[in-house]
Amino acid sequence: MTLFLSVTTIMLSLVIGAAGALMQGSPFKIVRLVINVFVLVFRNTPPLVQIFFFYFGLGTMLPAVETAGMRVSAAE
Repeated sequence: MTLFLSVTTIMLSLVIGAAGALMQGSPFKIVRLVINVFVLVFRNTPPLVQIFFFYFGLGTMLPAVETAGMRVSAAE
């Protein structure tokens, strides 16, 4: 499972990075602005803060899932 998640996230990050790099050359100013803000936000925040945001911030918005009779939420 760890290997699967690692490969999946690396591939997904490569796709997002390549798409962002292509969009930085866009003739539309708003597209370039959005990509530049995205890059600046992720470049200028520490990785620990990003991990806390994704775990505690987005984890609380995900639905709870029932597995084997136990209720499990994403933030547990």
